[in-house]
Amino acid sequence: MLNRRYDSALIRALLLTTALIGAAPAHAASQTEQPILLNANQLIYDDKARTVTADGDVTFTQNGQVVKADRMTYDRASDVVTADGNVRIWQPDGQIVTATHAELSRDLRQAFIRQTTLLMTDNSRFIAQEGERTEGRYVRLNRALYTACDLCKDDPRKPPLWQVRAQRIVHDTEKQNVYYRNATLELGGVPVFYTPYMSHPDPNVKRRSGFLAPVIGSRNNLGFVTRTYYYLDVAPSMDATIETTYSAKRGALIGGQWRHKTDHGSYTINASANFDDIPNNNTALPPERDQLRGHFFLDAEHDFTPNWRGTLSIKRTTDDTYLDLWNYSSADVLPSKGTLEYFTPRSYGQLSLQSYQDLRTGITTAEPQVMVTGWQTQSAPHSLMGGRWFLGLENRSVARSRGTDSNRTALALGWQRKDVMPAGIMVTTEANARADGFIANNLNNDDPTAFRPFIQGQITASLPLVKVGRTGQQFIEPIAQLSIAPRQSRNDDDIANEDSLSLEFDTTNLFSSNRYAGYDRLDGGQRLAYGIRAGWTGNSGASIGTTIGQSYDFADHPNYTTGSGLDTQNSDIVGNITASLPEMADIAYSFRLSQENMDPREHDLRATIGPDWLQGSVSYLYINQTDATTLTESLREELGLGAQYKLSDLWSLAAYHRRDLQRSDGALESGASLTYQDECLTFSLIGQRDHVARSGLSSGDSVFFRLVFKNLGEFQSPSFNPDIFSSSKSE
Repeated sequence: MLNRRYDSALIRALLLTTALIGAAPAHAASQTEQPILLNANQLIYDDKARTVTADGDVTFTQNGQVVKADRMTYDRASDVVTADGNVRIWQPDGQIVTATHAELSRDLRQAFIRQTTLLMTDNSRFIAQEGERTEGRYVRLNRALYTACDLCKDDPRKPPLWQVRAQRIVHDTEKQNVYYRNATLELGGVPVFYTPYMSHPDPNVKRRSGFLAPVIGSRNNLGFVTRTYYYLDVAPSMDATIETTYSAKRGALIGGQWRHKTDHGSYTINASANFDDIPNNNTALPPERDQLRGHFFLDAEHDFTPNWRGTLSIKRTTDDTYLDLWNYSSADVLPSKGTLEYFTPRSYGQLSLQSYQDLRTGITTAEPQVMVTGWQTQSAPHSLMGGRWFLGLENRSVARSRGTDSNRTALALGWQRKDVMPAGIMVTTEANARADGFIANNLNNDDPTAFRPFIQGQITASLPLVKVGRTGQQFIEPIAQLSIAPRQSRNDDDIANEDSLSLEFDTTNLFSSNRYAGYDRLDGGQRLAYGIRAGWTGNSGASIGTTIGQSYDFADHPNYTTGSGLDTQNSDIVGNITASLPEMADIAYSFRLSQENMDPREHDLRATIGPDWLQGSVSYLYINQTDATTLTESLREELGLGAQYKLSDLWSLAAYHRRDLQRSDGALESGASLTYQDECLTFSLIGQRDHVARSGLSSGDSVFFRLVFKNLGEFQSPSFNPDIFSSSKSE
């Protein structure tokens, strides 16, 4: 035997690589796509045994794969590389293989490994007594397990929170699938589920056709129900989800969703169908037997050119209770709309068709069908008397199967200029002119036509003051606005009111030119609005801000609905307060107070308080309003409370309750949950109660749990209805 040793200080990567390649058979070298790079402390070349051994901190690199070991030996006769001691193999896709012993082909496409761990890119891992890699594609692991949980730092041999133990696990790296034979799911080392065969995509897969986790449950209105979903990966730009559902009380349902991303837009279709009895809105009448029930939702968008875009949204259902019954939607009104839009840097045009389906019980008004065409444009800044002008044209037609039909055609022209005066006073000057023509049928008016000219001028002045201190920045800004317009703006019964039924006076429209929601009613007359904004922003990110203001009408009896807050010469006082303390509190509060005696008219509070480990939330809504149609006073008062407590880094407890304070039995909804969440498992035990009874549906209690295993899927228990809180009610 002839042994030759070379000291590592003298021979490094290039020399060792040359020696190793030179020792390899010529046919093997010719099949290698890239040269081998080798680095080690020592190289031993044995002529008699025909081996080359690299010893001490060995690194072997080829085709993007890196192998490290304490010792590596290349056998020229078998063309096999043997690695021993702290073997580490880095794959080009980021996976890491560790082992005590490995036998590798020189191109690394074939391998045999003992006591191995395969660490995936998402930190999940396979652990096996032995394994082999064949064809550069398959990794077969014998007496193996898989887990997405981190191993215990103090005792890595301790069973993880969950693991799948199998007789054999095969990872197909080309198809990116993982297959199990004789697999057992263990929780904390305790077997809980066995299957002879199981498969799932590997963690590198973002989407893949296959069954999603089913939902098995029990509901008051459905009875025992199973919902099964199959996800279909059609193409990189489109997919589908097919739903099949069976309910003991309602029979079979089929539904699904289709999504497609095109070169110039996208569309989504969601639909379902079921044969069932339809409840009659008149509870004294029997239901309609064996009817086709279902829903159809479509949302689409397409860019025809850089300037033209079309959108379409269709939402329809066969009856009022179907969507809520099958948990598709709890909406009261379903809007459908098709729009064609035109854009330039300073103009916008649109043609839209709108339709509505009202799902509320007891509503007898026919739903409107609306068509709107409009065009708006504006000039460049400083193009006209130091300001910019605006021009708009619009036509809106409303048709109903019964009731009022109306049409409004409008021409609007405006001009605005902003100036900074001496002492920092900011002045905004505006002038607006409109001409509206109306046609209304079935409005109980003598003349169905009406014409309404309207002009308005406004000047707004503010003085923003800022002071920067060591802890933060303070600001205060007094604001005043004078509006002048004709008192008589034809807000009378000759004009159909389609878009201005609501008038909510608050800080958001205190300084608006028109405080109505739309333009069927206009804000005429002479008035002065005034208020103040103030706040503080700290260097640490904390902030607090407030706005408070009022409006003064120069007329003794302003022409506004009773209870709107604007029906007296001095309007109600409106304001808001916001506060944010990083990781401690977020508060938003708005109010409206009577100008006569400061009695509350509206309160709206939303607050979340507390650190991450203990958070409480509160919502409070108080509205003392006079109905614009019946002129009767109505009081609405709701309170919502919630809390979330982190029992530990992994466990949390949450609860919420919402109720109507104007009713003795005003509970609306309640719920509580206990959740465990770590890097590989989420468990939730959830209890809910729906206190609201709807026509044709019943309310009640439900308790269920969710288990989400990372990379494996989600399992949801049946939703029991044992009336655990109290008896359910129905209407």
